[in-house]
Amino acid sequence: MGFDDKVEFKLKALSKGLGAQDIHILILGEKNGSTLFPLPIRKEQELMISQLITPFQQAHSSLLETFRSMCNASGVIITSVCINNIYDGDFKADIFQMHDGEETTCEVSAGDAIILAIYFRIPIYVDKKLLKEAFSNKDNHTFSFSIKSLSKDLLEKALKDAVKNEQYEVASIIRDELKKRHEGN
Repeated sequence: MGFDDKVEFKLKALSKGLGAQDIHILILGEKNGSTLFPLPIRKEQELMISQLITPFQQAHSSLLETFRSMCNASGVIITSVCINNIYDGDFKADIFQMHDGEETTCEVSAGDAIILAIYFRIPIYVDKKLLKEAFSNKDNHTFSFSIKSLSKDLLEKALKDAVKNEQYEVASIIRDELKKRHEGN
């Protein structure tokens, strides 16, 4: 994996839910810098991450334990994860693994990749291009998300709110994004 186009991050904070009840925000902080990366995650991912990072609380996930056993038995070593893409508001990541001296990748949801990174204690990277595309970090305290980084559900809610508040220009931009996604499927 080339590192010139990636930035290493670490877990900084975890929200307890925003707007949509099943969406939470995980804040990743640049390991050797001040950039913050907000990552929307599902409620079940937030619960698992909370269990993994809470001191004195053991995450009771037979799935993670089974996954570790399978990796150990087959000689696969998980080396890192890299959040590198976004499809219809869902962030994706590659899991990098070594097997018999060969590096391979597997694409998963970014939230699931973060869970594995915490569990296996491996580095988390974010692609530099995605950092610029997905959001802007206004002042290290507030964020502006790109419309591409919002899920369909959040866009539909935002569209209703924009129409309700008579923000028709905003509503037309959101409508166009929803239409583009619908045509792409």
